[in-house]
Amino acid sequence: MKTRFTLFSLILPFLFYNCTYNVNKKEEIDSIQVEIIETSSTQSPIIIPDDILNGYIPPYDLQKNAGVLESALFAWKEMIALSWQSNYTETNTWRGKPDTTWTYAQGTPQKPLVWETFAHRIEYRPKGDQIVKSFNSKPSYSFVNDDKIDWNGIDQSKQFVVLDEDSEIASCYVFAKPNIEKVTPKDKLVMYMAKVNEVEYNYRKDYFNSHESIVASLSTISDPDGGTDSLKKISTYNGGLFDPCGSKHFGEEGIIVFPCSDEPTKQRGVIEIKTAWRPLTVADNKEEFLVRDAIVFDENQSSQFVAKKEKYVLIGMHIIQKTNNYRNFFIASWEHNSLQNYGYKFVVNNPPSPAPGQDYQILAVERHNDEDGAHSYIEEVYYAISDSIQARIKKANPTNFLANYRLIGFQSNLYPEATLEERKVEMPAYYLANLIIESDSVLADFTGSTINTPFNNDSNVVVNGKLITAGGCSGCHGAAQQKGVDFSFVTDTLGKPIPEPDPRSLSQEKIDAILYDMVK
Repeated sequence: MKTRFTLFSLILPFLFYNCTYNVNKKEEIDSIQVEIIETSSTQSPIIIPDDILNGYIPPYDLQKNAGVLESALFAWKEMIALSWQSNYTETNTWRGKPDTTWTYAQGTPQKPLVWETFAHRIEYRPKGDQIVKSFNSKPSYSFVNDDKIDWNGIDQSKQFVVLDEDSEIASCYVFAKPNIEKVTPKDKLVMYMAKVNEVEYNYRKDYFNSHESIVASLSTISDPDGGTDSLKKISTYNGGLFDPCGSKHFGEEGIIVFPCSDEPTKQRGVIEIKTAWRPLTVADNKEEFLVRDAIVFDENQSSQFVAKKEKYVLIGMHIIQKTNNYRNFFIASWEHNSLQNYGYKFVVNNPPSPAPGQDYQILAVERHNDEDGAHSYIEEVYYAISDSIQARIKKANPTNFLANYRLIGFQSNLYPEATLEERKVEMPAYYLANLIIESDSVLADFTGSTINTPFNNDSNVVVNGKLITAGGCSGCHGAAQQKGVDFSFVTDTLGKPIPEPDPRSLSQEKIDAILYDMVK
């Protein structure tokens, strides 16, 4: 039995619920007191509510300036609710809804999870860039170049896991293979998938259901003479009970402002999901992963994209939710327990092909090094909470996949009143980055104004009426806010609508470029 010990002294339960951010965040983090229990113990962790596994509705909001522990619990409540078995069936095609007869005591659902039934980015940005189907329609995937897609007899209306992205927003390729230097990386590429909830899907359908309308919103916000002023106004807007964040008000003005979740009125806001997957291997214990029949695409000699159904496992996940108190989105990230020791490597996709005398770099996936005093995560805090949650899940049913995924951080309060130096050391995860979703330095160490200038410490996000510099996921999504698409990369115009899927087996041209420094 693996022995654990108390990292911090025991405190009364009420302290957990009243832990709030203060002026000196570092002192609070240093003083956080959490009991770490043995993972095999039947004792209930004092920091976890008894009914934590009964929550099939994601929380609506979190109090302003909430503390680290309270915020981490909010994140876990999101994950538990969204990883609930959905009530979707072939005859009842309601998507994004929980099956209230299911419980975590039943183990990993074979039916789709709630978040799996969200709309895929291809459904959100279909061919023609106009949504014509109801959110509660069966899945459909319409690429711009549909004539190049061979579905290979697969019924796309039955597929929820369609892995159509082969890189971290084109920043780098990641490989689930420690020794990619010695073998062709075919079929070892980590693949990605993005999804949106019904609120985001319908908001776009109701207000911005054309490519031109999105372009118009972007031009309004990116206007150098008034864009930032507009964002400041949006970030502090109070539309009352029925339009708290101004989504309807600004939508009618032609500016994308997504609905936010609101606790008093129980209005649901936008939720986006980003996931990372790798192929199932013979060495994997299937019970320790979410395993799905995923659709991946291979490019053949005729430049056709041929769909194949393969077993893939979930290894990383982001949940981002817009709330009334956190209009910059509450961002939370999970990794599979195995990620730290699996040996993933990445290849920087910059430049897109090696210049003469310039090699591609093949590097090990690592955390931000904390040299500037800022963290990518606080292991003692996040892992203590994950240990407790995992123990609770295993007690309910040890075969539920979620018992093997850890919360590695969140971003909520971006400290708009603080200086950049204060912000870096006071935030529990200034450089929030998932090992497998933000692997290269451009994303893992992001603290810049754009993806092209990721390290210049320049302003990138408007929060509570102030233009500030944020790091990690919040800073990167801030680049989308500055474009005029309210923190949502799936709503921008870059490569949208999607021309065709990325192939999971790299083309020979890409392989030659990646292995350039080994075969020259």
